[in-house]
Amino acid sequence: MMEKSNVFQPVSEKKSYEKSIFYKVSCALIFIMIFINVTFPKAGIKLGGIPLTVGNVFLMLTIMMWFFYVLWRRCFVFSTAEKLVILGCVYWLIRFMLTMIGGRVGMSGWVGFFVPLVIYPFTFIVINYFIVEQRQIDKIIRMLMWGSVVVFIFGFLQAAFGIERFSIPGLTVNYTDYISSTNWYAEKYNGVQEGVTYSKTVSTYQNGNLLGVNILLFCPMIYESIENKAWRNIYMLVFVLFCILTGSKTCWVGIIIYLFIKGVVVINRKWADGRKVQFACLVIAVIPVMAAIFLGMFPQIMERFKDSFTFKNINDLSGRSQSMNELINYFIVKTEWILTGPYGLTSYWGSSYEMVYFCILMIGGVAGLIAFLGPVLYILVKYIGRHVKDSKVLKGICHGVVVYIIIAFVEGALWLPPTAINLWMVLALGYKMSLFMEEKENENRNRCQTAQKTESRDRNLCV
Repeated sequence: MMEKSNVFQPVSEKKSYEKSIFYKVSCALIFIMIFINVTFPKAGIKLGGIPLTVGNVFLMLTIMMWFFYVLWRRCFVFSTAEKLVILGCVYWLIRFMLTMIGGRVGMSGWVGFFVPLVIYPFTFIVINYFIVEQRQIDKIIRMLMWGSVVVFIFGFLQAAFGIERFSIPGLTVNYTDYISSTNWYAEKYNGVQEGVTYSKTVSTYQNGNLLGVNILLFCPMIYESIENKAWRNIYMLVFVLFCILTGSKTCWVGIIIYLFIKGVVVINRKWADGRKVQFACLVIAVIPVMAAIFLGMFPQIMERFKDSFTFKNINDLSGRSQSMNELINYFIVKTEWILTGPYGLTSYWGSSYEMVYFCILMIGGVAGLIAFLGPVLYILVKYIGRHVKDSKVLKGICHGVVVYIIIAFVEGALWLPPTAINLWMVLALGYKMSLFMEEKENENRNRCQTAQKTESRDRNLCV
């Protein structure tokens, strides 16, 4: 049975609501917010070391529009998915209030966790509320496609001619960071090799790892939305080569996982046709060859690639395993803190910033892990996963989110904008598409039942 959407008005009220200035302004804010957070996520400045990006400003304006409208119309009915998202935010709000009371962490210390866990999830709520038609989702995905093209172009130009030559202060790089140092990109953990000044490709994201994680989130969805087969294949090739160019080990692992999932799905779907299986295998075999040729054009990236997949490097998790093991040992000794996490409440040893799930255990415990992963998995399994076979776009969304969930074990960049925004944006688009598909199925079912009843009545009249 289809879960009720959160547009509660009768048909006449709903139509007038969709034609209102309020609704049009809210939709415009959502479209701008999504485009900026995908294309120019670092546009803005820093205040007291805290990023104030244009994307965040538009997100806050959208949340305020939603909040005031809900209070004005007293629309306090939410779907199960929305309730889970809000409950997760409430838990983190309470947890960070305890952190403030504890007084062990300053504001600059906890606000970087607070915003992605309490504010950014409302991206899901506002998109779900204001997007009421499938064509709006189609427009958003088309907009995201052109946004990703801009990101690719900036990245390739930076790789060919240098980051400093293709950076626009305040747009592709945070203005405060840009004026603080001429080598701002080298100070953002973008080195590909110790003692080598060559930087990872950052495009408009200012950080190679952040760039890699985000394109893995939304590019699979964009790829599946392209109808023309030739352009779709070109987009995939550019996407894969760009992932290699980021210089991010996490992105490399992510694209390997994605291609593996994609290869398994393609071969499984076309197994009955031997020629198509051969073609799919040929494509899977050709991609590594082209990647090797591409790597040869960038020797610094090639060296990093060789060093990345040694046993020592894999075991060390790029220098993260020691602090992670210390944190695990802490929870073994101090089991009383495993539920809520010790962050800001007591002293502890070990840390895990990049490794999302261990970091969540540190700042919120097992309860925090449930508050974050619970809504994500519920939306992914109950809605998006249910219609994967019926929609290519939903399949792409599913692939992107699954890859992110896996690579977040090592580095999810959740605490850096716009990762959390884009994660909830992708989930919201998948959730809403699923609801539209269920609504259409119900309409078709009701139409068939009505037709059968009419036919039966006519037959009885004839008798």
